[in-house]
Amino acid sequence: MQHMITIGYNTGTDASPVWSGTALAFGGSAGANELRYADTGAGATGTTPSASWPYTTRPTSGSAPVRQLWAFTTDAVGSQVATYDGTNAHANVLRLSHSADGNFVSAPRFSAFANNTNPTPAPGTQVSNPTDGANIINGTAGDTAPDSVAGHSTSYLKGNAYGSGLNASVAQETPTAAAVGTLPTATTGTYNAGALNPAAGAWLATWASMQGWNSYVQAVLIPHNSTAYYWYLTFILFMGVNLLPGVMPLCPLVYDYTYA
Repeated sequence: MQHMITIGYNTGTDASPVWSGTALAFGGSAGANELRYADTGAGATGTTPSASWPYTTRPTSGSAPVRQLWAFTTDAVGSQVATYDGTNAHANVLRLSHSADGNFVSAPRFSAFANNTNPTPAPGTQVSNPTDGANIINGTAGDTAPDSVAGHSTSYLKGNAYGSGLNASVAQETPTAAAVGTLPTATTGTYNAGALNPAAGAWLATWASMQGWNSYVQAVLIPHNSTAYYWYLTFILFMGVNLLPGVMPLCPLVYDYTYA
């Protein structure tokens, strides 16, 4: 028996979310099942193939969030995630859908990695002409380190989750339309935080740095056996003047669990 987990995205409003778009499967390839970031005015559309996706320009100073997120079910069939705008203003952005079969034997966790081999991040390390997301995940002293120390650099990608999806009473945890935690900046998070656990029915007050298993979000509970549920989550991607540019596909959501 295979437990099915897919990624849903909101094409409605925060108060009246619409989750009816074709869910994304994990393990995207050839432009399909991709989450893609773009900045406002860059020219992204729902029919833009992955190979033609518009570049995002770094800020000329400091750092800034990337302000659009798109979900593509095939290479050139996608929808804008309507409630993503690079801020914490909306709770209903993304959710993981779990099917009602099988048993978890550990609390699931998620983070982001440079590529699908899940390499250990190297905080503060930047490479020229990157071909994966290492520069995003590693961060830089000038943009993402709270104390400007290279080895303390956080990821340019921040994440948050609402509770564990199911609470201890096996009730679905669904957020209301509201702001998510404290508005993050590029320096938010801790490079070696380990697991950050949202309390029941709550978001993390401080967003997590999505930096492999150095810093990640983990449910505080093991999901109940054979129970379908949703786990609501959201991300913000930053760019900074010190980020070395390139074509940077990455794994923005790696979901890890033990299952029987």
